[in-house]
Amino acid sequence: MQSESAVEQRLATLEAEVAELKRQMAVAPGPGNWLDRIVGSMEGNPAFEEAMRLAHEWRQNDRPKDED
Repeated sequence: MQSESAVEQRLATLEAEVAELKRQMAVAPGPGNWLDRIVGSMEGNPAFEEAMRLAHEWRQNDRPKDED
C-alpha cells in the first residue's frame, strides 16, 4: 500500500495536470464549423475526382428513360 505522502504527491501531480489542461482549453480556439475545415480538402485528389465522376455517371444511368 502506498504511503500517505506518495498519494499526496500523486494528487498534487494530477491537480497540476488538470490545471494545465484547463489553461490550454482556455486559450485554444473553439471548434468552429466542421464544414469549413473540410470544404476543399479533397480538391485535386485524383481518387476523389474519379469517385465524383462515377457517382455522376451512376446518377445519370439511374434516371428513368424518357418514353416517347
